[in-house]
Amino acid sequence: MISTVYIKKGGMKTDINIGLSGSKLKILPGNIIRKYCPDLGFADRFKIQIDKQILFHSKSANKQSLFTPYIIKHCSTHFDMQYISGESYQDYFSKCTKEDLDNLYCIYTDYIKNLISSSESYINSDEIQIKLITKLKNLKSSSKYIDYIQFLKNKVKTTQFSKVNKTDYHGDFSVANMIFFKSKVCCIDFLDSYIDTGIVDLVKLQQDLKYGWVLDNNTSNLRIRQSFKYLWDKLYLEFKKYYDLELTKIITILNWLRIEPYISTNKQKLILDKFITNSQYYEEFNNSNSR
Repeated sequence: MISTVYIKKGGMKTDINIGLSGSKLKILPGNIIRKYCPDLGFADRFKIQIDKQILFHSKSANKQSLFTPYIIKHCSTHFDMQYISGESYQDYFSKCTKEDLDNLYCIYTDYIKNLISSSESYINSDEIQIKLITKLKNLKSSSKYIDYIQFLKNKVKTTQFSKVNKTDYHGDFSVANMIFFKSKVCCIDFLDSYIDTGIVDLVKLQQDLKYGWVLDNNTSNLRIRQSFKYLWDKLYLEFKKYYDLELTKIITILNWLRIEPYISTNKQKLILDKFITNSQYYEEFNNSNSR
């Protein structure tokens, strides 16, 4: 267990600049964490994140397996929440047993299934197209993959998407945003998204468990990678019908493109380029450009 009061983010110790958005944290007396809005331009998104964490906490209040810190008070510039002491993904996955992984698999699957089963509405193909094209337009302005994004926009326009459940969701359901215990998980750093579906959370799990984004950007060992693969293989079989959707494939690519404006190191740039140029439609894009 972590005994010193600091924040474990992505396996690293820090008490400033948390996450890609640049939100800052401050530790207050009484083991209270204050999270600040990055800037005034982020205020609307920050409010959504607060609302999402409050809603998640209210829905998980009677559950022990997956929860989030209680928000004590909030305003437009910051919010205060309880400090949760646990293990980072690196600490946890470096020593967890098969039984621990099976329990974690159950926590993840129960969470996703509950999202889907509680859905009372759907997002139809036309709405999906509008949301995806709008997001691609926004990404294009700050990307070096302009031609690929244009190709994806055309792809979206000609694709008939299956309707999907409109659900609540975490938004950044990465292992880096989880505090681990023996039999439960605490979620932190909620995020808004351009499309309201639990597929966003499935893609975030895929980002780490299948592609190893968080591992490639931090030190890792073979045991962690093997644990991730074990979890991914089980999750893919459980949610195959969702992972194989055209929408999921597009959201996966958008997930990589969304990260691009925030990275700064050459290592991150090389890793991200590898994932983007190996993404679902990149070969088709290359072939279309060569003709």
